[in-house]
Amino acid sequence: MIGVNYAGQLGNQMFRYACARALGEKRKDKEYKYRFMGKNRTILDLSIQQGNIVENDLVLSEGFFFQKVLYLLFKIIYRLIPTKDRNLVRYPSYLVSKGICLAGNINDCSIENSIGSKRVFLNGTFENPMYFSDIRPILLKEFVPKLPLVENNRGLYEVITKTNSICISVRRGDFLKKENKGWFDVCTKEYYLEAIEKIQSLIENPVFVFFSNDISWVKANIHVDAKCYYESGNDPVWETLRLMSSCKHFVISNSTFHWWAQYLCTNPNKIVISPSRWYNASGPYPLILNSFITIDV
Repeated sequence: MIGVNYAGQLGNQMFRYACARALGEKRKDKEYKYRFMGKNRTILDLSIQQGNIVENDLVLSEGFFFQKVLYLLFKIIYRLIPTKDRNLVRYPSYLVSKGICLAGNINDCSIENSIGSKRVFLNGTFENPMYFSDIRPILLKEFVPKLPLVENNRGLYEVITKTNSICISVRRGDFLKKENKGWFDVCTKEYYLEAIEKIQSLIENPVFVFFSNDISWVKANIHVDAKCYYESGNDPVWETLRLMSSCKHFVISNSTFHWWAQYLCTNPNKIVISPSRWYNASGPYPLILNSFITIDV
């Protein structure tokens, strides 16, 4: 059995699922149990592996006695660490060997040693393609919306699929909130203008398709001398993912959701431009792939 704690929005949830799915393939294990830490369950709108939903703490409700003891001890120790230092914690490999796999925002842990455990529990961000690079063909099939294309988007979808479409994804909104700004406010207006100029020099007859949680700001501030289209911003997130990932090329922000859009694109010649850092802290930045063209921010 593999238990997965889901938190955050769709992009965050997709990383957790991808890690668990890759582990399941290695273990030949198809029994999944999911726990959602909040009300957001958008991962269930995709064609993912079915799992039983558990409302209580996964380890405490589904784990073996020894796993529960280890887990509780670690939680007690973790709470004694000052909040500002928790992202620097290196999670004990001994926990992993016993099937308790934790990963923080920066310090990922290896989960390979957990394969032998009968019950494995994943709780962390796992925002690193090293966890699931071997199963990309599976993810391409499973990270597909269950529902068909929204009829109002048929015209936009045809533009995207029949032209040299470039997905320009602009994340504002929650990234500009006081509690997030210091960490995530990376992509400025100048970043997008420079990235667009760069990709225009590389793509013939580009058609720009803008996606944003603040589309009015985009229209007022990002002006391009080329054909431009704008997603309404009112689509369900699974539909937005479909439209974005169908584009041929990408200018992404430091958003996990936008990262997944380019990852799911099957154009073998795609160009992806990203910011040179993923957050306002020193690297490494595992989501900035070697194949990306980066713009200094």
